[in-house]
Amino acid sequence: MHENSRGCTIILVEMRTLPVQIIVSFKKITNMIKGIGIAALIFGTLFLYVKEVPYFTNTFEINHLFFRALGFGAVIGAILGWLQARQSTDSLEKTQWFLICIVGLALAMPPLASFINHNFASSEKSKLSVQFLNQKALRTNRFGVGRHERAAAVATADAGVDFFYTTFLWKNESQRVRSPKRLFPIEITSGTAVELPVQKGFFGFSFVETH
Repeated sequence: MHENSRGCTIILVEMRTLPVQIIVSFKKITNMIKGIGIAALIFGTLFLYVKEVPYFTNTFEINHLFFRALGFGAVIGAILGWLQARQSTDSLEKTQWFLICIVGLALAMPPLASFINHNFASSEKSKLSVQFLNQKALRTNRFGVGRHERAAAVATADAGVDFFYTTFLWKNESQRVRSPKRLFPIEITSGTAVELPVQKGFFGFSFVETH
């Protein structure tokens, strides 16, 4: 009888601790999913920045797009951080989630906005009148260190060039775009009026399509 009573007691204790074990396991799974999500956000943001650098250079008024997207990301991050913080009773954990969401989404939004701007752009292309200043070639030496060099005055000089930087005046401000090929003939001199092929982006920010 004593053995049966002891066995029943053990079973009752295990049944009482079962919900606690389930909750603990659920929290572990939830934290793991959150960790994967944060890692994906970090690596995804880095990937987008690397991919979008040429479009940052080739988008007109990119600073406006960048800071608007930064602010939008911060607001969305604050809302998500607040929703996530409500689920925690620890003040330190609440602060951490606020910072992770605000900073993470604020940094992720600019390259994402750039990506959307040119990938979902209007199919219509137009010409933008600008004042040509110069065109420089960038070659890479065998050690992988880049150095700027002026393009030689012969067509064969373009061989081995990684890309070109074309500088021009637009709205009385100096602008520069990057392209894998020469945008204008080598004979064009500084101060000449030229036309750039531009495309209007999804958010209204035009860019020079050079790919």
